[in-house]
Amino acid sequence: KKINNLSELLGVFPVTVLSPEDISIITGSNKEKHNFFNMILCHTSKTYLNNLQQYKLTIKHRNSLLQSGPSMDHLNVWNKKLSDLGASIWNIRKDFFSDFIKKFNNLWVQLDCNFSAKIEYNISQALSSSEYYQELVNNSDIDIQKGYTTKGPHRDDIGLFFNNMPIKNCGSQGEKKLFLIVLKIAEAIYINTKINKEPIILLD
Repeated sequence: KKINNLSELLGVFPVTVLSPEDISIITGSNKEKHNFFNMILCHTSKTYLNNLQQYKLTIKHRNSLLQSGPSMDHLNVWNKKLSDLGASIWNIRKDFFSDFIKKFNNLWVQLDCNFSAKIEYNISQALSSSEYYQELVNNSDIDIQKGYTTKGPHRDDIGLFFNNMPIKNCGSQGEKKLFLIVLKIAEAIYINTKINKEPIILLD
């Protein structure tokens, strides 16, 4: 079969990579966490992959429009498309985090550590299509002023905690690396259970 896009290979040859640069998932911005979890979801759900690609493209168009002083009628066309895509992404994320967090917790318990670790994803930030549409409308003035879309799945808060504190602020280097290793093992287990293919694990 001819491959027309690299995204078509996602899930075909699943790979879990553990490299020194991956510590940015723990120590970096929310964007780094988004990239990590989005990649897992793209490996295991073509629907998520397609919706995420369309969502990012729609955000780009909406942001460009925001910077040009749009009419509300024109903006609402993009609000409707964005709200439908955003709601679909949120629905998949809710199920994903419920499952992934359980796998992470089970692995952490097996370590029998004297300290706790957890992932938090507040499902209250996941809105229905109509709720997200209304939020986009309500925030239109703010978005126009700032020139970008301030609400949506791309702004989701994903928390990584160590002893109930954000691990990027409190964990030692060794504790951060341990958290990362468990994240990566949970990633491999999750991918295997969803697509019935054991990921190749590469250690750098």
